[in-house]
Amino acid sequence: MNRKLKAIALLAPAALLLATSAQADVTYSGVPADTYTRFGSKAAMDVWAQDLNYYILGDNRINQVFGFNGDYARSKALQDDLETLILTGSTDQNLAVKYGLSLTETQYNAVVENAYLACEASRTRYQVCNRIVAAMAPFEHQALAR
Repeated sequence: MNRKLKAIALLAPAALLLATSAQADVTYSGVPADTYTRFGSKAAMDVWAQDLNYYILGDNRINQVFGFNGDYARSKALQDDLETLILTGSTDQNLAVKYGLSLTETQYNAVVENAYLACEASRTRYQVCNRIVAAMAPFEHQALAR
């Protein structure tokens, strides 16, 4: 009996590792409908997205990544795609590939920090802002360099 317990104790970490590496793709949903309603409207979400873009482009830690060498149309397209991702949970394609983004964890954290600043500027309640930032999870998984 003692041998069986030792064998189980030795094999359990390996089984756990196999189970976690074989898990299916994670799917995400957009912000819940009540969050969108509490946010205000599509126009209010547009204001938040514009504020986010403003803060990102003003942040020296990440503006070189998201500035696209002064291509405002491309920056605006990313802003629109991020907004779509947050509202619906998906986009037509991987944003990191589409925009050539490969962020470090520090750079992604700067994006999140700027998302909270955009919430503050657009007078979005903190609990609603938390849901919006959580809805950015697919972007995190796409854009972080592994």
